[in-house]
Amino acid sequence: MVGLDPGTTVGLAVLDLRGSPLYISSRKNADDFWVFQTIRSYGVPIIVATDKSTAPSRVKKIASQFGARLWVPKEDIPVSVKEETARRISCFGMRLEDDHQRDAVAAAFLAYQFFAPKFRQIEKRVGNDREKEEFVKRAVVFGQSADRAMREYEHGLENRAPKVQHTVPRRGDLSPLLKRIAELKDELRRKDELIDLLKERVAELDRELNELRSSRERSAGEDLEILRMQRDDARRRASRLAKRVKMLERIIDGIASGKYAAVNVGSAGGRIVYRTEKSVVIVPVEKKKVEEDAVERILRLVEEYRARRK
Repeated sequence: MVGLDPGTTVGLAVLDLRGSPLYISSRKNADDFWVFQTIRSYGVPIIVATDKSTAPSRVKKIASQFGARLWVPKEDIPVSVKEETARRISCFGMRLEDDHQRDAVAAAFLAYQFFAPKFRQIEKRVGNDREKEEFVKRAVVFGQSADRAMREYEHGLENRAPKVQHTVPRRGDLSPLLKRIAELKDELRRKDELIDLLKERVAELDRELNELRSSRERSAGEDLEILRMQRDDARRRASRLAKRVKMLERIIDGIASGKYAAVNVGSAGGRIVYRTEKSVVIVPVEKKKVEEDAVERILRLVEEYRARRK
């Protein structure tokens, strides 16, 4: 028996046919393939239940894929009932981690309680024969009487037993065979639906892959643009430095050739000011390098420059 709470985060609960929990979990962005495979790992359910009075389409789909009966409550299961179910589940040594698990467990337990009186009668009649118990319970869930289900089960055992003499079966004896054919058709239909699920999953993975590629391309484009901006900034800085070097070279050439005469040197705001008869030249420098003997240093620099040019 399965309780399913669909949504962005899927809650899933699997019970055995005596109401004991086998699996309880929740998973964000879980697809139908995960739900199907998880349930299938515990067998083929006879009931898929929801906590809503109007079954969500996703719950209907899962029930159809397993050929299970869809169980819905007469009205949405109240929160108080869900909380009581959560307390009861602790008796099995299991703890619910979120509301999605709680809702799934509540749906499964209430579905079990709905059939529990008939299930207990069947358990008393079949004893420890779990195969017979499952067969009869499945038939009862789908509206068949327990007596008829037991007769069909016994009849099926007789048909499966080896016989020495082979007789031509009467038309009435074909019912188990026809039933088996119907079961195989249902199984084939479920497998076709599973194939469709797998195809949908492949398509989803293809879309995710394309989105990932697009995201990487966008990220690479943004990184390239940043590198271009850094390159352009470096070029502008290099251009400014080159202009400054040329300006300093012109100043030194002017002083060396006698075009400029350094008659006074002062510092203001980290700048050295060269005053000449015709012009004023301002050269930015670091403050810590501006000292009282700046004139002597400049003149010494000019002499060294003249010596190198010779």
